[in-house]
Amino acid sequence: MTELAEKLARVRRWLDATGFGAALFTSQPGVAWVTGGLEDRVVRNEEPGLAWALVTASGAHLITTSIEAARLLAEADLDGLTLHAVAWHDPGGLAGAVERLAQDEGGLTGAGPKLATDGAGPGTAVPGELAALRLPLVAAEHERLAALGADTAEVLQDALRDWIPTERECDLAARIAAALEERLVFPSVLLVGGARRRRAFRHPVPTAAVTGPDVLAVVTGVRGGLTVSCSRSAAYADAGFPGEWREHVQGGPVGYPAEQLRQAAVIAVTNTPDWPATADGRPDILRV
Repeated sequence: MTELAEKLARVRRWLDATGFGAALFTSQPGVAWVTGGLEDRVVRNEEPGLAWALVTASGAHLITTSIEAARLLAEADLDGLTLHAVAWHDPGGLAGAVERLAQDEGGLTGAGPKLATDGAGPGTAVPGELAALRLPLVAAEHERLAALGADTAEVLQDALRDWIPTERECDLAARIAAALEERLVFPSVLLVGGARRRRAFRHPVPTAAVTGPDVLAVVTGVRGGLTVSCSRSAAYADAGFPGEWREHVQGGPVGYPAEQLRQAAVIAVTNTPDWPATADGRPDILRV
């Protein structure tokens, strides 16, 4: 069974159990999950995305604008998905196309209770329930996540091997970002803190400050919709930091945006955990 087929089967079991007739995914993580890795990178981290996915009992549809359709047809794996292009100037937009498809497939009313949505578009908003469907990860996701974690860790390690104490935080951040993009990894989080700022702030966004004698770099990389977080430091200290757990969020499930999964109140034992350790002045650890 393909990754897409596994995802569709999971969604359809949820439809049967809840009484909904269709599920609409409009968020970038949601669309990437249900399609098995299709990404919308035109406007990163802005919701809703420019491609939506509608799953019914008998169909799987990808709805996008006429601007994006040609590229998706040429470059994306759409096997198992029916692509629908909406004129970019259509006043109904993607929501209007969803309404029409919902009517065509079993007479669902787009604004009624038979259509579930993860937030945007027509239907009943149940973002937590739809986010919970992402767990546990399927076998193909575990493989993709492992490769993403290895690439992300390699980037940080290589960047810090070339780091010198006179380098500015923003210059180190630029090198990290470039190396990630070369691997088709989007850094949704990129933090760099030199000797002073890493001790002063839990989330040291890069500045023009010179790093000094030690440095901490933290990234969250996104590829194929999956996310992994990793941190590396050029300085080391003994482990053991009593009470540090009170100073920073202690993580949770990783693979898709953790905040949405926390809202779903579901952590499957087969999912990969995330521990964002940020002990004051000490290095973080790889968390994949």
